[in-house]
Amino acid sequence: MRGPRRFREDLLGSLVRHPEGQRQLPHRPSSTAAPAPAACAADGRYSIISFYVSSAPTVYVSRGAGRSSVGQRSTSATATFEHVDLAGGSAGAWRNDTVLMPPDRQIENSAKRRGMQGDFSESGGRYTVTGSGRVGPQEQDDDPVEASLLGIIAGVMALIAVGVLYATSEYRRGMIRTTFAAVPRRGRVLAAKALVLGGVSFVLGLIGVVVAYLVARPMVRENGFAPPAFPDESISDPAVVRTLLLSAAFMALLAMFAMAVGVLLRHSAAAITLTIVLVVLPVIVGSILPGTLPRLLMYTTLAGGLATQRAKPPTQTLAEPWSLIGPWAGIGVVAAYAAVALALAWWRLRRSDA
Repeated sequence: MRGPRRFREDLLGSLVRHPEGQRQLPHRPSSTAAPAPAACAADGRYSIISFYVSSAPTVYVSRGAGRSSVGQRSTSATATFEHVDLAGGSAGAWRNDTVLMPPDRQIENSAKRRGMQGDFSESGGRYTVTGSGRVGPQEQDDDPVEASLLGIIAGVMALIAVGVLYATSEYRRGMIRTTFAAVPRRGRVLAAKALVLGGVSFVLGLIGVVVAYLVARPMVRENGFAPPAFPDESISDPAVVRTLLLSAAFMALLAMFAMAVGVLLRHSAAAITLTIVLVVLPVIVGSILPGTLPRLLMYTTLAGGLATQRAKPPTQTLAEPWSLIGPWAGIGVVAAYAAVALALAWWRLRRSDA
């Protein structure tokens, strides 16, 4: 091993570095036990062996009024280590070392008041270490893939209009009578329209999200979504592929839903307005509601489909309400809405004149 292999405090007070040089998020004290470094090469390079105890803080989240706030409460843990043996010798005895970031006296004193200060003791070859806080990288809930795809909202609105007009234009011009005269089985007409619209929307949507990701991801990276806090992902990563495919499927299903609404209402402006409201209104309301109510709203409305844009798991720490549910749940909700709307449109076609 080359260089120090345990975490150290950065005296600049801005970050703690991983052995490989990665930046770490601020965390509370954690106690480590390590011997003095043993030189292993003539040029002075050395290795440090240590064992440490950490205890991740309890996270609590408050949501509502279009924002979310996240807080942490310190916890501590104690562990014992026995039969510790070092091969190759050591330059000194084990010692206690507290990793603290940032090196702020206020944080250190707060930890002392709460009894969270790290501790180390040895008795009869048994080492007892007490530590508090998280040591190592901390995953960020913000999703750079989602940030790269936020622009597809405009594409969704355009597809809603296309889906509605695909159904209502024939009624407005009276061409629907010619269509039903050529194909009397109206259910087949509706199924054909849905398949064509869904297939074309999926292909166009997939092209759109891929282009949006390739264009926007470098810009998002330049604005802070960069390593090490946000590791670079590849477009071939399974999570990214899933996000792109499900986002295109969301757009296709929403277009089919809009077409079904157009068949039901047979009025372009009313159908477009209703569909857009069903997507946008839950987002606004979900951003205001406190607690777990936004999650219920995402599970029961078309806005849940926006969860397909996330490559990361669900989280409570973000203000976007769709981040509370997973992408498969979101696409399932939209698929259910599309299926019900198409069934009602089929019923309407069979029971009413063109």
